[in-house]
This record gives sequence, structure tokens and C-alpha cells, in this order.
Amino acid sequence: MAAFHLRFSPRPNRAREIHWFSWEEQAFAKAQQEDKLILLAISGVWCHWCHVMDETTYSDPQIIKFINDNLVAIRVDTDQRPDINERYNLGGWPTTAILSPQGELLTGGTYIPPAEMKTFLHRVVKSYRENRELFLRPAGEYALRQREGRVAAGDITEEIINQVRQEVVKNYDERYGGFGVAPKFPMSEALELAMVSYVETGEEQWRTIFSHTLTQMSGSRMYDPVEGGFFRYSTTRDWSIPHFEKMLEDNALLLGNLLMAYQITGEARFAEVARDVLRYLESNLYSPDTGAWAGTQDADEEYYALPMTARRRHPAPFIDRIIYVNWNGLLVRSLLQAAVIFRNDHWKVRALSTIDFLLRRCYQAEKGMAHYYDGQPHVWGLLIDEIAVGFALNMAYQVTGEEKFIRWSEKLAEYCLTRLQSPAGGFYDSLPDPNALGALKKPLVDFRHNAEAARWLAELAALTHQKRYLTAARRALAAGKKLYRRYDVMAAGYALAVSEVLKPWTVVTVVGEREQTAPRELLRTALINFTPRRVAYLLDPRTQAELVAANGYDPGPPAKAYVCIGERCFQPLSGTSELARLLRNLGRCNETEKWGDIQCEAAINQVNPKRPEVKL
Repeated sequence: MAAFHLRFSPRPNRAREIHWFSWEEQAFAKAQQEDKLILLAISGVWCHWCHVMDETTYSDPQIIKFINDNLVAIRVDTDQRPDINERYNLGGWPTTAILSPQGELLTGGTYIPPAEMKTFLHRVVKSYRENRELFLRPAGEYALRQREGRVAAGDITEEIINQVRQEVVKNYDERYGGFGVAPKFPMSEALELAMVSYVETGEEQWRTIFSHTLTQMSGSRMYDPVEGGFFRYSTTRDWSIPHFEKMLEDNALLLGNLLMAYQITGEARFAEVARDVLRYLESNLYSPDTGAWAGTQDADEEYYALPMTARRRHPAPFIDRIIYVNWNGLLVRSLLQAAVIFRNDHWKVRALSTIDFLLRRCYQAEKGMAHYYDGQPHVWGLLIDEIAVGFALNMAYQVTGEEKFIRWSEKLAEYCLTRLQSPAGGFYDSLPDPNALGALKKPLVDFRHNAEAARWLAELAALTHQKRYLTAARRALAAGKKLYRRYDVMAAGYALAVSEVLKPWTVVTVVGEREQTAPRELLRTALINFTPRRVAYLLDPRTQAELVAANGYDPGPPAKAYVCIGERCFQPLSGTSELARLLRNLGRCNETEKWGDIQCEAAINQVNPKRPEVKL
């Protein structure tokens, strides 16, 4: 039994009096030997209603006794075990699930108050004992849905992008911004798709969608104007009643959205909020002893209603200091963007320090990346961690020009291709293990995670000119092609991935000595001028002479930028203004079928009225 490892509400409660197990063999053995159902509680240390359930339902003496006498109780932290959450979550947190002794999902819900919980638990135990065959039937149906619903192969086409764009427009809330009604989450991928669509089409509706949404969110109670940072989500359409927890994941993604919006529009308000988010993250979540970032800060409505002077006299909400590898990877990418856009190497130093920690302490060649670190690494080889760190490494290579980062990204890609790729082409969410407990025996090919993997691999292909990564990305998308309609606006990441796999990439290669100002300015120009499907990197002719010669580049001086889109290249450029003008125009000229257009052929000489010069 592992209750002393588990975390409960920080307020007074008796939940720890339940004989909790962690997700371990001992728990399943006990359930099978004693022929008892399993109560699986999935919670988050940041989750308000998880705390309430600890303080009420799980503190009720009758419920404590009934669980200890009649069930085997397992408690799982959703952030530490996303693989378990993915298989058993019943619509939110807390999840309260009843499993068979073998770990098959039978029934359950989310938050269940004490009176209802007593009735619910008595009913399921009585049904299991008296009408077992009928009661266990949902387990077989659930297993069938898992087998049928996860992988559905098919060819991908650009029509997918158009259909998902229609869903984004249909779900957009014209009054308050965001998507849907309530509860309303900040959907960062949908915002990114709107930004890419604006640059590609020049249609103002897309600018309105991302600009209005970010403005509404940052001007509402979803945002903390005192310390900075976004809260998790709003229970209302108008963003007025948020859940007050702050998550590293959400703030890393929204920071990326804000920086991209600033790149596209040049509007200072986006930069101001981005700087506030950075201030919050460094002041509250940064861990100087590791160089990495804590995962979450608890919800505390009373605290967040106070001005700063009063907050200093009030205990700050609890911060979960566990380091989650995938969230740290997401933040690294945004930090590197901030370093370039704001000309602030402080954020580059922070980002590279985080990468160094993740690779030193959370990676093993035979296991891949760990998922979290609390003094030691735990839970190895989850797809989400390989993706997030791989994406971060891609960006580190572009910003620094240091080849070691792209080699590390390739190493993680090889791990995924050899250990996690399914015969159908998609990637499993974790290492297949027929001896795993419960539903972990069945590897999942998750639709959204495979879209993320495809985006990482497509970018890696553009950076390395290795087409096999693009082939793997396409197979990952094809594996879930028939599922995207189910996700509506939440398929935005899939649409972005399809675009990045099917459409050509813009590759900017800067040739020059890394320490010199001219090549650094050319590289920065390439990185700050937003162009969909664009990568940029620097080759130093002193240390990478073979690569420079093999590609026919002039080693200089002067430094030059070589811009290619797909198989077509422009004349090398030495001026930052010329490079910026070209990149601003490529957004609407980088589809293969448009290259016959005279305007696109002459893009370098145009001024795009839809994308005037933005000085960052």
C-alpha cells in the first residue's frame, strides 16, 4: 500500500484514512484474490473539486469504512500518469471509476457528493455480487469501443484543412471570443490555425478570431492582472468565472500564441501580455536548483481577488514543484521564441538550461524520456514527452545553430520509430506491454498525440532533409484520418499537421560565422517574420565547411540567407529588409499550385498589403 506517496487536499480532510494503493501489482492482486471491485480515483493536485471530494465524500466516516471493507481503492495523479488518465477518465477531474478486478472499466462519474456516493457504492457492490454477468457486460463493450475507435486509416488530403477551418469558424464566439459556450477552454491550436489561415488567405475573419479571443481572455478574469498568467478555464461563456488553477502547460501554449500574434500583427498589447506571462512563470514556477519549471499552482479564489499588497500578507496558493517533462518541453519552445522576438538572451539561457536538465536527468537511451521528476525520474517512454522535447530541440537548433540539438531530436525520433510505431503507422502512446496492469495492456494510438508527432517529424524533415521523417508523419496522420470529424474545433492541431505534411516548407539557411552580427541578424529576421511551415538555421563555414560546400553555398563574407520553398529556391540575400519582405509575401505563395502566378514569382519585389512591415 502506498498512501504515504499520495497527495490530498491541503485543507483539513480524512481522505488519507482510506486504504489507498497506487497503480501497482499489489492492488490488482488483492482485488483478484479477494474478488473485489476496484475504486479508481483520478485527481489533480491543482483541482478544486478533487479537493472538495477529499474534504467531503472521502472524509465521510461511513464512506471510508465501506470502501476499506468492500473495495480496493487506487488513487492516481492525472499529471503524473496521463497514460492511465487517457484510458479511464470519465469526463473530467476528479474521475471516480469502478473497475473489475482485472482493471476493466465498468461505471463511474466525476465528482460525487457524499449522499450520492453512499448509494452509488452500495449499488455497484450489490450488483457485482448478485448479478455479476450483467454488471460486467460494460467491460466487454468498452474494450470493443477501444479496439474500434482508435485507429482508422485513410489517405489525407487538403480538404481536411478546409473542413476543420469551417468548424473553427462555426464554433467561434463572436461576442466573447474563444470557441463554444461553456465551460470554455483556451484552445491554443485553434488560435494557431486561425493565425496560419490569416497569413495564407489574408481574410480578415481569421485575424478577428485570434485577435479578439486573445484580447478577451487577457482582459477578463481568466487572466491574473496582478502577477500575470492565465487560469485553467472558465465555467462561463464570457470568461468571468474561471477555475483559478494555473498550469504550466496552458501558459506555455498561450505564451506561444501571444508571441505569434505579435509577430503577425506587431500590436504591442500581445507583447505586453506575453511579458507578463513570462514574469509570472519565472517568479512562481522556475526552480533555480534544477533549471526547470514546476507544473501547477493551486486554485485559490480568495487570494487571486486581492491586490499585490494584500497578497504579500496572504499565503500563496500551493505550487506543485514536480517537473513534468512534456510541459517543460512546451515552455522551452516558447521561451526561445521570446528570446528572439524580444532580443533577450535571458530567456535563451533559461530555455537551454531546461533542455540540459531534461536530457541529463530525464533521458535514458533504452527508455526514452521520463514523464516527471520529483528528485528522480518516473514513467518512461510516453509519446507525449518525446514529442514535446523533440519540438524544443528543433527550436534550440534553429536559435543557436548548435548541431547537437538536432541530433538529439533525431535520437528521440528514432526511439519513436523503433519502439512506439504501430504496424498501421500511428504511434502508440506508451510502450506496448502485455504484462501491464488493467487497460495499460492495450496500447492506444491517440488521435491528437499522433497529430503532434506528425508536426514534430515534419519540421524535423525540413531541418534535416530526411524524407523518411515526413513519410512517418504522413503515416501517423493517415492512421487517424477517419476520426477528425468527431473532434470538431479540437481537430485544429490535426489540420495544422496535415498542412505541414502535404504543403512545402520554407527553409532559410543562413551562411556566416556564428559570432558575427550580420549572420545573426539574418537569422533573427528569418525567425521573427512569421511564415507558415518555416524553419531557419545557421551554418558556420568554419565548423560546417562540408555542409556548406555540399549545398553549393558561398562561405562568404558577406553572410547570406538562402531561401527555398519545396524544391524551388530564390537568389541568396544579404540584407535583412529584403529577407523580411520576401518572407512576408511567402505566406500566400507557398502552395505548389500557385507557383505559376506571376505575383508569386516576383514575391521578393512586392509589398503585401495584407501584411505590412512589422518591426519587432
